[in-house]
Amino acid sequence: MTNTQLNGIENFGNINIPLGVIIGIFIGVVILIILIWMFRIPKRKKITPVEYGTNGSVFHHIFVPAIETNITELMHTACKIAKHDGALITTAYIIEVPMTLPLEAVPKKEIERGERLLKAAETVAGEYDLAVDAELIQARFAGRAIVEKASQLQADLVLMGAPRSAGGDIGLTQGVKYVLRNAPCRVWTTYVPKAE
Repeated sequence: MTNTQLNGIENFGNINIPLGVIIGIFIGVVILIILIWMFRIPKRKKITPVEYGTNGSVFHHIFVPAIETNITELMHTACKIAKHDGALITTAYIIEVPMTLPLEAVPKKEIERGERLLKAAETVAGEYDLAVDAELIQARFAGRAIVEKASQLQADLVLMGAPRSAGGDIGLTQGVKYVLRNAPCRVWTTYVPKAE
């Protein structure tokens, strides 16, 4: 044993301090430093708003598909963007045909509803002095049809609706999820009322 350590007691000059107290003080200081670091208030970063279109986000072709949603609300948004950017707009009403039926076997009522919604989309575009390409698409799976059409059009924005579920929550249907995962361009989703 040395003169500075005797029976677990540190000798600092004329002061005798037990080793456990030294370790306890060390651990306490470390904990205090960690707590100060954890609860520090970060410096505020200045956030500067960026106006649409100033950061190079200009759209050239906007695709507005509708599955079971009202397309009118989506068209107003698409027309505002197209008017600003000089973009083309294509809209489509997607009719999902069950695997048990031939692809051409779509009820006349469903076709009429699709044509009515597409006519409403063309009317909205007319309010903005814009033309719109509109078509009915019959497909087995709406999500895949939307992704394929967006690729074919070389669209740089897909603007689509997400209907509310029976419980009132905005739900992402399988079609919307598929488009979000596989689209070749940006996808914007928004709540829109169900089609009538």
